[in-house]
Amino acid sequence: MATIKDVAKAAGVSTATVSRVINDNYPVHVDTKARVKEVIEQLNFKPNAVARGLKNKETFLVGMITPDLSNPFFMEIAKGIESQIAGYGYNIVFCSSDEMDVDKELRMLEMLHEKQVDAVILDTRNTQAAQMNAYVDLGMKLVLIDAKLPGAQADLVTEDNYESSLKAIRYAVAMGHKKIAVVKGNMKVSTALERFRAYKDVLKENDLKFNPSYCLEGGYERQTAYSETLKMLSVLADDLPTLIFSTNNRMTEGVMLALAEKGLRIPEDISLISFGDISMAELVRPRLAVIEQRPYEIGTMAGDLLLKRLKPTGEHQEFSHIELEVHFRKGQSVKKM
Repeated sequence: MATIKDVAKAAGVSTATVSRVINDNYPVHVDTKARVKEVIEQLNFKPNAVARGLKNKETFLVGMITPDLSNPFFMEIAKGIESQIAGYGYNIVFCSSDEMDVDKELRMLEMLHEKQVDAVILDTRNTQAAQMNAYVDLGMKLVLIDAKLPGAQADLVTEDNYESSLKAIRYAVAMGHKKIAVVKGNMKVSTALERFRAYKDVLKENDLKFNPSYCLEGGYERQTAYSETLKMLSVLADDLPTLIFSTNNRMTEGVMLALAEKGLRIPEDISLISFGDISMAELVRPRLAVIEQRPYEIGTMAGDLLLKRLKPTGEHQEFSHIELEVHFRKGQSVKKM
């Protein structure tokens, strides 16, 4: 197994220079850095993370807390984060907080704090910024993804949930739909609130009556969306909506399962628009009308912000709030009325 001395000898530099390249904690000429990194790769040198941690008071661990580890959306975010931080020796510790369990999220934060991770990336379901800020005050580096938490002392990378939802629902209205149902997410979360607000605003601007029977509580969970859609299809059999707007990819899968179980075709019987693509979407016909999220880019940007916190320049850094624009793909799942 190669040692740091082997790397230094092969690269023609001192062991101190190799250490500086590995830890990225001191200026090294760009050509020298490239040569050292090339030798590290050639020799398959693996720096001792524990030893580095003892010296630099780092664990080289980053916690990532999400409400649903099974959702491909969060796994794409994780891939984006890893693409930015892995080269600096950081590894991700995954934690699942569950969609409706704020207490579990706080327990995960406490556990990661006790493990002395260097930073945490969090898609929060909390509404109390003070609880997050307490950990920041203890020295935790925190980056929020997806959901906003006003007052949180943290960087944020999210998407334009409101405007993109407006475009999608306006398209439904332009296609002649007046009886539009919505499957809401977890209404304690900013993303769900913004998407639902867009739905109501489009109804209002087009003088379409808000029908509570068309408003389903999906909770950002596939099974809940399936059950609620199935119930609506049974209760309102003679007054079904012509289109369903599902505000999350997992809930869309539940909606599609309920429609299939009732023998209803998309879009011939009921049209469908989804916020976020479902798993294996390219195999589904007709192609869904989808607000195309950008999880990998959320991850890369979150990773960049994280590195700025972990590798500070010494200057005061204001918190960054980034909102990505997302595109609406019309697909073939919205019928012209």
